[in-house]
Amino acid sequence: MDGVWHRRQRWSLWWLLLPIGLLVAQVSTIPYLEPDSTHYLSMASSLAENGVMLNMGNPHLMYAVGYPAVLSSVYLLPIDPILGSSLLNILLGMIYLLGVWCWCRRVAPSTAVWMTCLGMGNATVLYLYRRPLSEPLFMALLIWCSLCLDTLVRQLPQRINWKMLILSSVLMGMMVATRQAGIVVMAGLGTLLLLKLWQRSITWQRAFVVCGCTGVVAMSVLLGLILHDQQTKEFAPDRSNWDMMVRKSNFCADHHEDHLAGYLLEGVRLRVYEIGRLLAPGMFGCYANTGDWLNVNTFIYVPLAGLVFFGWWRLARRQHNTLIMMFPWYFALYVYWPADQGGRFFAPILPLLFLSLWKGLGVAPILKHTWCVRAQVIAHALAAVVVWWGLDYRNNIKVLEEWRQNEAVSQYLQPLRHHR
Repeated sequence: MDGVWHRRQRWSLWWLLLPIGLLVAQVSTIPYLEPDSTHYLSMASSLAENGVMLNMGNPHLMYAVGYPAVLSSVYLLPIDPILGSSLLNILLGMIYLLGVWCWCRRVAPSTAVWMTCLGMGNATVLYLYRRPLSEPLFMALLIWCSLCLDTLVRQLPQRINWKMLILSSVLMGMMVATRQAGIVVMAGLGTLLLLKLWQRSITWQRAFVVCGCTGVVAMSVLLGLILHDQQTKEFAPDRSNWDMMVRKSNFCADHHEDHLAGYLLEGVRLRVYEIGRLLAPGMFGCYANTGDWLNVNTFIYVPLAGLVFFGWWRLARRQHNTLIMMFPWYFALYVYWPADQGGRFFAPILPLLFLSLWKGLGVAPILKHTWCVRAQVIAHALAAVVVWWGLDYRNNIKVLEEWRQNEAVSQYLQPLRHHR
């Protein structure tokens, strides 16, 4: 029986070629850009050419420095920077895919192939990997940092693995430098360590060393970003990131709630919609206006999110894992930060969302059959291709033309086509 199971597992590995193929097919010299992309490219090029990171010539960076620092290496190569950034994303995508595979093998080995395919072969994820954005680097760092932390915690009953502790701390610092929200992993780690302490499987001393070392690195990086943000906010076109985080309102032009309850309710709605748009194939662009709960999409997204929450609870009771323990903290952070970014915030934890959905579907076992999961993988892959060729490519051409006519932006786009 075990032999049959292992043969099926080996055969199912061929399905990983689907997300790999979709990822590699996106290598291109076509500049797929978001508004954030032009800022990252500006920061990367200024660092590579002048040794100083500036955002559109402005010392107020607004964005975290991790991704543009890595992206600056592209400008040192004798190739088109757009092609270089595309190749960089493919490399980061392969690292991420391998990390998801390893993570799923630990948490749910029987579904590792399918969760990996769903986590990478998704319209939103592939949309992000076509662009110079921080998500590809952040996703790779998040999954590998979680793997290292889990390995470290598993060994704590016997000893502290100092090499793994140093590696985890470095990855933690890089992750926070890439996106400040990475600090929430510390909350997941803290929750996991408290659980181990409650079970009396580790000592307070070892828990303190692990949490202290990783926490000092993460907080040092975060405070450094906040300090620079505050020191240069006089050059900010509007307000600094930290001011927007503290004062909340004005982050979204269409979201000005006077009461905290209304503000948080809108944050919940946005996150529920984001979960639904990521998990349901073909729902990439299906959203609602601010405060609009009475929308047809609500009847799809709310039950999906409910299954995810239920499945996460079942998962957390059996699997003591940093990424799993991080989820409620991560969700709470983005409820507090109610910006609709079309799936960008929850794309890094998509494998966890799919796995939670899988566990939640215990109430409907027929939907967990292999043929049903394969159908989901194919449906998401087809949706990704349709979004790419049917929407993204044509819309991108229009956006590029508008930006080239914008003098404030065009000076940073020209070097992309005529790099030294």
